[in-house]
Amino acid sequence: MKNSGQVSFEFFFVVATVVVLTIVIAALAGDRLNELKSRQINTRFTDIAYAVKSEIDIAHSMAPGYMRDFELPDSVEGDNYSVVITGNSLTVSSGSKEYIISIQPVSGEINKGWNTIRKDDTVVING
Repeated sequence: MKNSGQVSFEFFFVVATVVVLTIVIAALAGDRLNELKSRQINTRFTDIAYAVKSEIDIAHSMAPGYMRDFELPDSVEGDNYSVVITGNSLTVSSGSKEYIISIQPVSGEINKGWNTIRKDDTVVING
């Protein structure tokens, strides 16, 4: 028969092992959740960039007189971002991340919220 000291030690050892395993599993799950959230945010930023590119491409393919309103979100998953058109590139940035894609020529400035794109002789956003 085991003495009470040995039973107490074995119980403590089992409880400590379970606690350590729980902490390790929670840490791994937390890292995985952070990675998934980061990927989701990255996907949303690239979606914004390609949505703007698509609006510009559509406007270029239309006849003069084309006009359309489109909206960009104020934030993505609570993260602030900026969107800027410089020359033939569109930049969507947030913190240390930056997404740059090539676009057809367009004049004007793009904003978060509602934007108007139109084509007369050239394609203009909010102009």
